[in-house]
Amino acid sequence: MKSTDPTKKLLHSGAVIVATIYATEKSSSAQQHKQAITATANLLIDTGANISGLDKKIIHHTGLIAYPASELVDGVGGLQVVSRYKAYLQIPSVNSNLMSVDLLEGDFSYSPYDGIIGRDVLQYFHFEYDGINNRFQLSAKASR
Repeated sequence: MKSTDPTKKLLHSGAVIVATIYATEKSSSAQQHKQAITATANLLIDTGANISGLDKKIIHHTGLIAYPASELVDGVGGLQVVSRYKAYLQIPSVNSNLMSVDLLEGDFSYSPYDGIIGRDVLQYFHFEYDGINNRFQLSAKASR
């Protein structure tokens, strides 16, 4: 059941961000960029996940390339063998930079989100969760 009350959205769905998924790096050519297949995805910030994951439908839609070997993953659903894919991720609300990431294939069809952002990506950001005030913030880490 999806919550329509915005004050309960964070409690119900968790910290979810909108990201754009690319199969290849953005091209400097506007024509090639227009032809690139991309997807917009709602991704749950999951501080308990070692690696990020994405729904298999989005993976296949964008044409992400799988690595040759499968991965054995121990998650909420128990042990599963899944494929790992190379992707490029952009989180417009944080910055316009494109980052190279590995994503594990999952089935998020019954979730209020399309995938998860794990610690492999979160290590490059500052994440603050304020449950009392029903908000969170994801920002780029300050350079040292």
